[in-house]
Amino acid sequence: MTEDLFHMHYQQRRLLFISLFLLTLFINFLSFPLQVQAGELSCRGLPLVDCINRLIDQVNQQDHLLRVATQSDLMEQGLLYFPFDNNLNDAGRFHFLARKTSETMKETFTNDRKGQTYKALLFSSAEQSCLELTSTEKSNANLHGSFTLGAWVKVSPDADFSSGGSMIVAKHYTCGQRSFDLSFAHGYKTKVRFTLYNASDSAPPPSYVSGEHYIHFDFPADGGWHLVIGSYDYLSGKMMLFLDGELKQDASIGAVEIKQTEQTITIGCYHNSSSSVSFRGYFNGGIDDVFVLDRAVSESWAKVMSLL
Repeated sequence: MTEDLFHMHYQQRRLLFISLFLLTLFINFLSFPLQVQAGELSCRGLPLVDCINRLIDQVNQQDHLLRVATQSDLMEQGLLYFPFDNNLNDAGRFHFLARKTSETMKETFTNDRKGQTYKALLFSSAEQSCLELTSTEKSNANLHGSFTLGAWVKVSPDADFSSGGSMIVAKHYTCGQRSFDLSFAHGYKTKVRFTLYNASDSAPPPSYVSGEHYIHFDFPADGGWHLVIGSYDYLSGKMMLFLDGELKQDASIGAVEIKQTEQTITIGCYHNSSSSVSFRGYFNGGIDDVFVLDRAVSESWAKVMSLL
């Protein structure tokens, strides 16, 4: 139970701990031991206000440590991680290079979800904004088994994907060479979709959707930043799609071998040809903190990510 409490939202944890404290205080007449993750917090002989403050300080410290650990996880364990801190550098362990696929694309950085300037990247279909990712250490970026895709996203007010899908991050080529993607689904105004393709039942072109597994949900129409995470757990056979740390959709698809391709990973678009000369599915809006992990994540991990 302690671990579950540790991963709860900060405000929820604080209120719960304080409630437990007051209940225990009443029962034990100002003498109680309370287990808080790493050890015992004793309030024997302390005034009530001092004890509550001590409890809040310990919760804050645990919360900070968990955030630091999660950020380090992206940088040290992530396949790739693009924080877009006024540059196009990969902070992940394989040092992917981001190439602008169009000369019309401007490198326009904007405010992130915290209001920090030049901490997120704007994408525009008019500018054909798209980044193609390459790495000498991880040439084709194929994934095996469990994996996770994620990014903070802010959709432009006039965005409408009804007439064509739009990619957040993808390893995807129109005609059959598809591995996975996190996108806004074709045929819907703003519906987020997490898709993977099964190598064992993927047919060659023109069968575009053979071997396709996906889940989706409606993206909030509030014009704000939201964290979208799609994760596949090979051991449990479950696909999961999170919004702001909360599980929105899941599906059991069994053990799937992800289709392996020579396509590069892209951000803000996908490949329209087998070579790196033609792209489509351009995104309109802001994208920040894009990451790909070669493992699945839990809802508690997603919740912590939403607080960073």
